[in-house]
Amino acid sequence: MLGRLNERHADETALAVHGMTCAACVARVEAGIARVPGVISVAVNLATRQAAIRHRAGLDLTQALMTAIDHAGYSAQPVDRVEPLPPLWPIVAAFVA
Repeated sequence: MLGRLNERHADETALAVHGMTCAACVARVEAGIARVPGVISVAVNLATRQAAIRHRAGLDLTQALMTAIDHAGYSAQPVDRVEPLPPLWPIVAAFVA
């Protein structure tokens, strides 16, 4: 019952996490985020370098979450502020030519 209550009254924050290279890094980031008051659940994806955090509704935890990631030894920024990667077409074209 508590899980359902939390799901109904939860918001999600997505962060891009920089500096992770392995599963141990993911575990460190998840543990740091989980300690932030108000966090319900966290899932960190090494392949996409993103963290999806569910937290109590109405809380803006972005800065607290980024600080927790910083204390774990990594850096983060909101997904909507992620700098795009440079286009790969010049590299691909060089290999095809």
